[in-house]
Amino acid sequence: MRHGVAILGVTAMLVAGVYLRADTPGQDPAAPVRVGGNIQAPKKIKDVKPVYPVEAQTAGIQGMVVLEVTVGANGRVTEARPLRSIPLLDEAAIDAVRQWEFTATLVNGVPVPVVMSVTVNFTLDDALATGAPDAPGAVPAPAPSSTGVSPCQTTSETTAQVVRRQAAIRFFEDVHAKQRIVFLDRQGKSYAPLEQLPGLVPAPGFEVQLVANEHAYSVSLKDAADPCHPVFFSDQERVIYMAVPVR
Repeated sequence: MRHGVAILGVTAMLVAGVYLRADTPGQDPAAPVRVGGNIQAPKKIKDVKPVYPVEAQTAGIQGMVVLEVTVGANGRVTEARPLRSIPLLDEAAIDAVRQWEFTATLVNGVPVPVVMSVTVNFTLDDALATGAPDAPGAVPAPAPSSTGVSPCQTTSETTAQVVRRQAAIRFFEDVHAKQRIVFLDRQGKSYAPLEQLPGLVPAPGFEVQLVANEHAYSVSLKDAADPCHPVFFSDQERVIYMAVPVR
């Protein structure tokens, strides 16, 4: 059986609560700035697909690994660490992402390092759906424009996408509020699985996954109704990351 690997990539923006969060350059010109606001995500110019670990395939393990990466002023990835971890897949995701290359990010005309999140999605079903190894996903991204740039590689949003993003943010705020109540009720000993959070209903078209244990939880929210299929991620730190596919 052949298995495919779908890759989602560059963070379009970083959101905290309902407000966009963006770090601005400090006095240290070598310090990385965070993508968001006026700091646009760089475009990926070199892609390396991860090698799906045999152990993970044999165990039927799949899912989305979210990494926070630092991209140097030269466009090369210098650091990568898991934000949403799948132990058997983390190393493969990091090995691939550290080989990616991006366009330089300019601030006042000067190349600067940036920090952003990228997403690597390992799926077993995509190979069956597409009949091809290393397929980028069963659902194709929008066709490139006349300039050759996919609409999903830009930081602009349509009105419908803004509405969908705001709905995702409201859902995460509801999750965070309910998890805080559960955590306090359990005297700081554990969080709750998604199905145990009452009245938690995402907007139609969102695919939700929540992982919780004694001291942490993480939530991912994929917008299957949006042709760009943005993926949102957050955890008990309450910072909401948004990533879009990069081809």
